[in-house]
Amino acid sequence: MWVSPKGDFETRPGLERITVSAFEGAVQGGYYSAALDRNLVAAKGFLYELDMFSGVASLIGPLSGDMSRVSFLDFRGECYVASGGVLQVFDGAGLDNVTSLTGNDPPLSARFLGTWNSRLWVAGADSQLRFCGFRDPQDWGGSSEDGGGLFYVEDGDGAEISGLGLVDGQVVIFKGSKEKGPWSVSKITGTTVEDFASGVISRGVACVEGHTVANVQNDLFFVGNGGVFSLQQLENFKNPRAFPISLRIQPALNSYTPLSAVYEPGRGMYFLATSLAFFVWHMGTEGWHQWKFAGDISPSSVWTGAGDEVYTGAQNGHVYRLSRAVYADDEAGYVSSWSSGAQNGGDPYAEKYWKWMHFSLTPLGGGAASISWKKDFGTVRVHGEGIEVDGSQSIGWDGGFAFDIPGKGWDKASFISRRERLGFRARDIQMDFASTAPIRYVQAGVVGALLGRTKDKWEQGGG
Repeated sequence: MWVSPKGDFETRPGLERITVSAFEGAVQGGYYSAALDRNLVAAKGFLYELDMFSGVASLIGPLSGDMSRVSFLDFRGECYVASGGVLQVFDGAGLDNVTSLTGNDPPLSARFLGTWNSRLWVAGADSQLRFCGFRDPQDWGGSSEDGGGLFYVEDGDGAEISGLGLVDGQVVIFKGSKEKGPWSVSKITGTTVEDFASGVISRGVACVEGHTVANVQNDLFFVGNGGVFSLQQLENFKNPRAFPISLRIQPALNSYTPLSAVYEPGRGMYFLATSLAFFVWHMGTEGWHQWKFAGDISPSSVWTGAGDEVYTGAQNGHVYRLSRAVYADDEAGYVSSWSSGAQNGGDPYAEKYWKWMHFSLTPLGGGAASISWKKDFGTVRVHGEGIEVDGSQSIGWDGGFAFDIPGKGWDKASFISRRERLGFRARDIQMDFASTAPIRYVQAGVVGALLGRTKDKWEQGGG
């Protein structure tokens, strides 16, 4: 399930396969270069251009490094590529290693990229942060006359740069590693080569996977040691440490390896690709949705393309687009499910007689749905019912205003409503929904009567 851009709680959209033939190995990353108007995909150590209409990929050239995920960034009309080896550049015709016309070598172990102050910033495999000259990607410093240069961020602390970001007009550097700390977050201050400097703004939490760093409105989200964090929260909460925004889903998130993430502003969502599922954060509700895909689709990377389309590369070597109308993953169906949580009417100790349950759904397609009700905080199942969902029923408003004519206006058939007799005693009730049919949740509720308070065994007894 997800909260749609219109604010409806409904079945998540499916994935449409783009690639005609799978790449060899998992997709290492993708990028839409607005400067070149090209869709680029990295896989099996090579860079490709992917035609999003035909699904055909054209080989561009070999990558210089062997990182499992690749970073891309447009700068000065070209696309720069960091894969762990020497920094490379794609100009629309060929992929070449970046050269230096100054005393310093170009970045030789490029992992993460950023652009700020009309300069390209490159983080390597240690504590070294490189920057090119002002609007000059062939000036990497080496003398006082040059505009490029380098400096070390917390050099000698036993950690390496694990991510790079930009927020509030400042470069943000994360240090740590997947296995150990020390963890720190620093920012670059200054505006010229003479006064560039780095300063630590937080210790104890940092990014563990640099490809999960994403700009979210005026903030940075990233997967750190302990969950998904907000940089803004990290700066504002320092005693003893900030809580992750993923705290409620942390047990599930801990089961998977974080791979990459992207924020799509049109939907207001932060998409985190892990080794088996997507975890999707909705800005409006500040809630998480977990998406497991059908068939053999396991994510390996995620990125946005032209028109804010969301794409995911998979471990099976295919590239998929998040659909806006199809409710299937590469033509395979899936189950949408959600729970109401335990409801106690405001008094967890009072016993109630639960009489009736009612719910309404809007069908978005055909299939089957079921609802079950439980007690004792969802640990004991009481009963359940199944319904068939007719996908041919009219959906919503068709533009007409004749409410009494079937098939025109807001037709009654656009809602599936059910009323079920419950008839059991318990202090709380939980409703669980599951559906193979794409549906939109409308409302659900229960009716009951208060019987009185009951004492648990640990409450009974005297002094």
